[in-house]
Amino acid sequence: PDCEVLSSALSIPVKTRGEVTSASSTEDAMIVATPAANEKRVDELLGEAHTEQARWCHFESISQLDDFLAGLAKRGIREKALKESLEGQKTSIVSSIKKSTNTLQSVKKSEVIASELDDLKQSFKVDLQEMVDHLYRGGLGAPDDLDVFETRVTSANSLQELGDLLLEVQRLVQPRFLQGVLCPPDVFDKVVAVALAEHKPKPKKVKCCIDQWQSEVCGAGTLSRLHLLQAILDECIQWHKSAENAR
Repeated sequence: PDCEVLSSALSIPVKTRGEVTSASSTEDAMIVATPAANEKRVDELLGEAHTEQARWCHFESISQLDDFLAGLAKRGIREKALKESLEGQKTSIVSSIKKSTNTLQSVKKSEVIASELDDLKQSFKVDLQEMVDHLYRGGLGAPDDLDVFETRVTSANSLQELGDLLLEVQRLVQPRFLQGVLCPPDVFDKVVAVALAEHKPKPKKVKCCIDQWQSEVCGAGTLSRLHLLQAILDECIQWHKSAENAR
């Protein structure tokens, strides 16, 4: 916008009420006002953005610009000049508003993504801590020092650190309490032998993919991937054998 025109429209003193009688035309009479009335007129045009200390504002949307233009008096000398100036540059102003809006949306989107990633990270840490706590309380496996391990989980930030901790949790689980795709072949063979000795149905053999799982953890590039791999580990632990279930 024409800064000089906008500045003059908002800050140049107007005639006082005492000078109304000397107005030479109807148009002059229309713009004559007391200082208080002039301030009120500026407030009406600028809304809440206007204060006595700061009279500059910006348009956040095209509709705000249209409303502002519609509010300018066509017969007022300064408002007419401002209106004509803004309308003459409306195309460039609209373009700037759109760019500004897109930039703000991008910033807000980035902030939302960052917040969601932080929430995902905290959720993963909570899952790890709860898993280790249940392993320890259930006698299924435990770190050398539970407090130290939990401190490491709390301070971890990078994917590498979180992935390493997930691998460590998997190694904490005693092999005999693993099942499914993470069950070691020798453990499965023992399960089959016990089932046959007790005349129970032979368990269905499942290919052990523990090496592949560990490789996937090491190469995980997102928190979502780590969450999925953590869920697979959780499913492969025989939680029903936990001492927490004892009555």
